[in-house]
Amino acid sequence: HIKQHINVHARIVTPEIALSTSEITLRPTVGVPHTYDSTGYSGIVKLTNVTNGPADFTWRPDKISPFAVRPSQGTVEPHSSLNCEVLYFPSVSSPLDAEFTLDVVEGNTTKLKCLAEYASPSDKF
Repeated sequence: HIKQHINVHARIVTPEIALSTSEITLRPTVGVPHTYDSTGYSGIVKLTNVTNGPADFTWRPDKISPFAVRPSQGTVEPHSSLNCEVLYFPSVSSPLDAEFTLDVVEGNTTKLKCLAEYASPSDKF
């Protein structure tokens, strides 16, 4: 009668999403196809799940602002990426900057600084 033992060692890894950048500057997208708002400001930040399990996330603005991130919540599958569109909807006296916090459920928290840059009069559309 032979007894055998199997030892299993596991390392628990919390979900983690990395951002392609910690700061994004948005410029006018007038006439640019495939953007959310063809008359606004738009940019892309890539979320990458660096772990081997799904990572649920939510974008949270640090204050009310004319900036938005879409999708504002979702899941990034293991070892894959998701593009999020950062949008700016200017109006009179709109602030030109804002910060968002990316909250990963049971994981990391990361900041994204957003800036808007108005077109100069010499820019051609």
